[in-house]
Amino acid sequence: MHRRQQARRRQRHGALGDGRPPAHLHAGNRARRGPPHDAGPARALHARDGQARADGRDQLLRRRQDRGGQPELREPHAQGVHPRLAGRRRPAAFGAALSGLFRLLAAAVGAAAGLVPFAASAQALCPGSTVRFIVPFPGSGSSADGIARAVAAKLGEAWGKNVIVDNRPGAGGVAANQLVAAASPDGCTIALVTAAIGINPALMKKKLPYDTLKDLTMLGVMVDVPLGLFAHASLPAKTVPELIALAKAQPGSMTYATPGVGTGSHLAGELLAHKTGTQLLHVPYKNAASAELDLLAGRVSLMFAAVSSEVEQVKAGRLRLVAVTGDKRLAGFPDVPAIGESVPGYSMGSYFGVIGPGGMDKALAGRISLDIAQALQTPELQRQLAARQLVAVGSSPEAFERLVRKEMQEMGKLVESAGIRID
Repeated sequence: MHRRQQARRRQRHGALGDGRPPAHLHAGNRARRGPPHDAGPARALHARDGQARADGRDQLLRRRQDRGGQPELREPHAQGVHPRLAGRRRPAAFGAALSGLFRLLAAAVGAAAGLVPFAASAQALCPGSTVRFIVPFPGSGSSADGIARAVAAKLGEAWGKNVIVDNRPGAGGVAANQLVAAASPDGCTIALVTAAIGINPALMKKKLPYDTLKDLTMLGVMVDVPLGLFAHASLPAKTVPELIALAKAQPGSMTYATPGVGTGSHLAGELLAHKTGTQLLHVPYKNAASAELDLLAGRVSLMFAAVSSEVEQVKAGRLRLVAVTGDKRLAGFPDVPAIGESVPGYSMGSYFGVIGPGGMDKALAGRISLDIAQALQTPELQRQLAARQLVAVGSSPEAFERLVRKEMQEMGKLVESAGIRID
């Protein structure tokens, strides 16, 4: 029945051979239907999308023309770009020649490629829910503990894990480092270290229970930690030359306290004695707080410690900051000289760094280092660092390892020439 009806319609209207009505019927139908109707939301959306793509192409071309007709280049690895490919350039018209669909596919593939290194490292970061951040200082208000806890909080937010600070003071950080050396290199265990990481190998040699460069992975320097030479407010010697004169007049009577054997503070005192030809008696303590108590009580003459730990005591007038051990004066204490100003060739710095177990995957180490550096740049951390006279560094694992290697060599020479021993 249906076929017969179609045949009668073709005979009646004189349809074309392909079944379409003749042109005059199209006109009649349009007349009966009235003016052409709106193409509809789909066609309007398509038109807007096409215009947006055209505008995007124009903007891209203008940007490339501003760069001399070359496409924008990014730093290697910033978007997952391999260094070997980073220098290659595409023709300026490359992007404009792509169709809309192909450009979307290219963008999706590029984005996926850029995420590959980070996704891989994210999967490798600590399979458990908790990361242990070991700190070789007590948790009672020390600068190291305060900075470590602030950084741990930021890392926990970035990683979606609980980053727990585990305070393990004593032995110049050796005990804490030994725990890290025995851990799995999966990112679940990291630790804060000081300049002692490069000093202890020279001081302890075979007594060190781990190989610094094989059993540990250097993840990066977090901050520079200026050291200071502190004296009780009642001490008559108020400058470095006066202290040296007093020490030479009374050999062996001048004592100096430090947070422990083999610390940067210890070496700072030994270096001063070596450079000036004086006898300074080292009195090691378990931590800076204990050393501070004895200095306040007058049981020791001097103390080498982080300036950040004693800011409040200096401001209150209970301790005097005689000098700083670094190469230059501090912005927070512009009137306090550097020891090197009166003792040529003297310089001793310190820092807070982060390590992991040996054999850690480079991508994982790089991610941890980068996340720490980003945490240090947050306004909250910047305020804390400024208040403690600390300066953010955020170095790479490679730069930190180079620093430790250099310090091991230099401290080895100092230990040998000064005859420094740990009994």
